[in-house]
Amino acid sequence: MNTTKNWVMRHLPYIGTAVLLCGIFCLIAKALSPEYLDAQGYLHENFFLLPISFTLLLAAVFLCAVFAAYLHQAYLLLSI
Repeated sequence: MNTTKNWVMRHLPYIGTAVLLCGIFCLIAKALSPEYLDAQGYLHENFFLLPISFTLLLAAVFLCAVFAAYLHQAYLLLSI
């Protein structure tokens, strides 16, 4: 059980970076995707990318906060 936690904590910055890059990629894809009105007046756009990207960015911030708390706890344990 403890080895799984150690593995996750060692790889948490990489996981957080991957999630952050996915969120940035979704924002870029939304900005570059075409938005247009068709002949009947329907708007065509990839709006679903906005909530996905903001969720991924929020998850990346959360993962960074968890890793920072883990490092702070380890620092406090070593300084005793």
